[in-house]
Amino acid sequence: MNEYVAQFVNSIREQLKRWKAGQTVSREELLRFLRSVARTATIIGRDDIGAQAHQLFNELEGQPQQKWTVDEAASYIYPIVKLCYEKGEESFAVAAIAEETSSGDAPMIWLVGDDVLFFMYIKEGLKQAGWQVAAVPQIEKALSFVYEEPPDCMVIDVCEKELQNLHLLQLLENAQKQLFVPIVMISDDRRKEMRLKSYQLGVNDFIAKPFAIDEFIVRVRRLLKKKKRIDQLVLVDELTQVYNRKYLIKAYESLRSDLKRFHELSCIAMLDLDHFKQINDRFGHLVGDIVLQEFARFLCRKTRTGDTVVRFGGEEFIVLLPKTEVGDALRVVERLRNDFSAYLIETDGQQISCTFSGGLVEINDPSKPLEYWLELADQALYAAKQQGGNGITVAKPAD
Repeated sequence: MNEYVAQFVNSIREQLKRWKAGQTVSREELLRFLRSVARTATIIGRDDIGAQAHQLFNELEGQPQQKWTVDEAASYIYPIVKLCYEKGEESFAVAAIAEETSSGDAPMIWLVGDDVLFFMYIKEGLKQAGWQVAAVPQIEKALSFVYEEPPDCMVIDVCEKELQNLHLLQLLENAQKQLFVPIVMISDDRRKEMRLKSYQLGVNDFIAKPFAIDEFIVRVRRLLKKKKRIDQLVLVDELTQVYNRKYLIKAYESLRSDLKRFHELSCIAMLDLDHFKQINDRFGHLVGDIVLQEFARFLCRKTRTGDTVVRFGGEEFIVLLPKTEVGDALRVVERLRNDFSAYLIETDGQQISCTFSGGLVEINDPSKPLEYWLELADQALYAAKQQGGNGITVAKPAD
């Protein structure tokens, strides 16, 4: 990207931010902005932008409206924002979107398409909603990459030509059926035929550009809530209300992706309640279920923010410890073990004390499948059981 054009694009972004802070934009402010854009565009050799700014300026002079909302102002200058994008600016704009996103457990929204300056505008609203944002310039690439680390929602900017790509349509259909990823289609094409074609492909919503950012956020939030309800039914263990084995596969792909891209090590701890069969035999299976529920609640309360608790089966649970090397992970799991050994579970007027054993493995090779690490963790767990239980063993690397 030409250095002067990059500075020009930045100045437009900064103006949008200032307007956002003020909530409303006066007619005079908008006229000054358009006059400045027209002058600057001519200086840097972008006569197309200058001509567009002049046209908008002349149209605005004939309008009586004195106060504009930020969304109205942003929609009005959208033709300028669109013209600012030219081949070679993609890396700049994508980086601008990615650099300020939030982190943690917030929903991840993918913005898919090449209209990156428009995405830079709506990114601000998505961030204020508390969501993470990532930009992927090519639709086909996004639909292929979605299986490695699925987002919570995809916003795809399309034209009619792209909806004739049969391979693309197949990828879109598969993403919908297999991953429960909500898809919002946005487009400059406002025709009824475009909307019908999008809905026939199975997308969840279609929004024509330009649109008000507050309405857009409401519609995306509705889809995120729907996805959460589906995930609750499919990915959560009914008895303990922690994640089940299906979710474990998805969560592992996220850990593997972090290792591959950022060289961040993570760990898996496989935990098993000691002598659980004796609890069932002595107190009955209903009490056994209560013990499992209490153990799950204990793990959820005592693990760190960002850790994930999964019921692996029976009395076995998995704790995923992202961005954690084995030494730190061992200290975390030992703390859990010590705390739980002093924990009393009350049921039917009785107090039950339990312990657990654990096998710990460090994920240090992204080429290995989940089953490889689970086998190592299971071997370490077996070794801890053989030593009498109530202990943690670290897995030895396989030969």
